[in-house]
Amino acid sequence: MNFLCALILIGVDFNEVSAFVILEKLLGEYGNLAALYDGGLSKLFSLSDHVYSWLLEEEPELEELVSSHGVPLTTLFAGPLMAVFSNIFESPETPLFILDRLVLQKEQALISIIKHVFKSMKTELLKYRKLPTSLTSANLRNRQSGCVISDSGQLQTYLVRLVYLDAHERNIFFPDMP
Repeated sequence: MNFLCALILIGVDFNEVSAFVILEKLLGEYGNLAALYDGGLSKLFSLSDHVYSWLLEEEPELEELVSSHGVPLTTLFAGPLMAVFSNIFESPETPLFILDRLVLQKEQALISIIKHVFKSMKTELLKYRKLPTSLTSANLRNRQSGCVISDSGQLQTYLVRLVYLDAHERNIFFPDMP
């Protein structure tokens, strides 16, 4: 929650009263995000479940990728969602833009960003498909640079932070921006 509080303070030029009001609105009845930070992390689980359901319905190849590697979505989304992506980007501009969306669109802002990044980065993500067991190391060496990578750790590392940075560099981070 420190990341969220810091972002809000930066966004209101360190006006503590305004920051408190915005934080109270986001965590209270308006934004209803307090459950994202409570001991049970119930909002984090529900947001993860929502994205997983979307993957099952809309992006089965990505769902199969994540499932075959055993990557738990909740742990992947904990950092970006709870820190409003401020733990990913070095400068505060992008997280402040996300905070603006969060104030206006509530939790839907976070969900739409994650869905858009996954959908836009699908080709890159599918490079991490598990190799068939019949593929030998000699065949693997003969593949081109766009080869399939079988290491689940590499996929998890990529999904935690780098997929968002890559999407941002390619100017596809936000769903409704050119």
